This record gives sequence, C-alpha cells and structure tokens, in this order.
Amino acid sequence: MKHNYQINFKLYMAYIEKLPKKKCERKPSKFRKDHVNVYNTTTWIKLRKAYLMEHPLCEECLKQGKTTVAEQVHHIKHILEGKDEWEMKSIGYDYNNLEALCEKCHREKHKGKNSV
Repeated sequence: MKHNYQINFKLYMAYIEKLPKKKCERKPSKFRKDHVNVYNTTTWIKLRKAYLMEHPLCEECLKQGKTTVAEQVHHIKHILEGKDEWEMKSIGYDYNNLEALCEKCHREKHKGKNSV
C-alpha cells in the first residue's frame, strides 16, 4: 500500500535504533522457545527493519486518519499457528503477514492474549 507522505529515513532509523530494547519478563514456557526460534534470528531482525523502513507509520492509525510512528511489526497470522518450527518460520518471515503498528495499537491487537 502506497502512502502520500515524506519522511527522512535517516532520522527515522536513528529514532528506531534509540528505542529501548525490551526484555521478555514472562515465565518460560514451551511456546517461548518457539518465539525465540523466529525472533532471535538475523532473518527476523533484517525483515523487521526493512518492513519498518517501508512502512514507517502505524497502519491501524492510518486507517483512522491519524499519523503515528510505527515501532512494532505485528504478525497478522500468529506464528504459533504453525505446526512445527519450519511452518512457524514460514509464517513469521512472510512479508505479507506483517503490519507496522505503534505501541498502543500493538497492545490493542494483543489485548487478552498471552503473546507478544
């Protein structure tokens, strides 16, 4: 989806790089291992960065006519819907399964769920 906005990508990436790195404070579970196998990879880090560069604004806020900087990349179809590690990575690394969200919209998407 193309948007009619201009943004200084150098400035935006400097902003993204300065965002605090969050550590998971949840208790370990069998599902956490599956998350780690997707999120703690060079592939995910590069994909996330590329997606945020191409979609610097929150896609949910844009639908509501608001302009908010995207800080999160959300999986539309959750990676835990995969039956095995290979399928989870296929879902996790699918560019068409991603959406850029601000922190508030990302929290709303996950409201009532035990996932990140």
